[in-house]
Amino acid sequence: MRLLHESTIDSALLMEQNKSYKKYKVILKRILDCLLFLAKQNLPLRGHREDISIGSFGNTGNFLETMLLLAKYDAVVGQHIAKVKEERITKQPMVSYLSPTIQNEFINLLGDHVRMTILASNHRWDVLKSHVPINVKRACETRWSSRHDAIHALGSHLDDIIDDVLEELRGGDHETIKTKDDAENIVLCVMTYPFLVFLYFWSTLLVENNDAQKFLQIKGLPLDQCALKMETLAMFLAEERDTVVKEATIYALKICQIYNIATEKRVCRRKKMPDEQTTDAGLSLDDKVRREQYEVVDRLRAEIINRTSKLQELEKIFSFLKTEVC
Repeated sequence: MRLLHESTIDSALLMEQNKSYKKYKVILKRILDCLLFLAKQNLPLRGHREDISIGSFGNTGNFLETMLLLAKYDAVVGQHIAKVKEERITKQPMVSYLSPTIQNEFINLLGDHVRMTILASNHRWDVLKSHVPINVKRACETRWSSRHDAIHALGSHLDDIIDDVLEELRGGDHETIKTKDDAENIVLCVMTYPFLVFLYFWSTLLVENNDAQKFLQIKGLPLDQCALKMETLAMFLAEERDTVVKEATIYALKICQIYNIATEKRVCRRKKMPDEQTTDAGLSLDDKVRREQYEVVDRLRAEIINRTSKLQELEKIFSFLKTEVC
């Protein structure tokens, strides 16, 4: 009972120890952040004379100088460094956590973490390759076809990824806790009605979009043919608008039935104001997803039409440069 109520003889000492633990935990967190910053910038840590008490009379190195700069704006670091300087003057022993020893220890721990991350990544990649015949890729801002490749790999092997890869990663006896948590979070994101709808939706649109992108990259292609290809893509979006949305809904409902995924959720209604009589009807999950799909198609078509008109204007301006073939 005394332990629960902190009324033992050494309770005051234990409270002081806990306060000290919390304080040094905060200090070590700031030291680690400083080391990560220097490592990210590829900067050396040490200087000519690693003594924090010499102040501005010598080069103490990037690490100590960064800590001194941080001490000007951070009260915790400022108090710690002030105490370290005071103890250096009075010649009293004190653990400062600023020596090269603690720096090397942090660097070794960071190296071990990076090494384990790389090894775990290779293991996850081996599991993925053993069940999926094509590489699952991520979107890249600098490559035009990256989004099509990412969606194609996921859409064409969705069952293998869900049933085999993710199940093995989140339920394996030799997997780390982080790997299991990440796999579980991915499953929760993938196994939703909106995700499945947009997976089919983008798979259909990006096929045509990727075909147009590859055509536009042909060397020596005239501007009029570029504009014609863009017009064809805009025409496809106008004609297949309803069909793509309908087929995406059918595909998602089919997958939801297989995996017992909910296709409805509680409708969020707008809060009624005082003296307001009408009630907000709200949107069901299916209606909301349909609306978002139509918005995407209409926005995409409008952008393509706008860029097509720009190409046509350029073609008219520079049409005199075309060589006539007899």
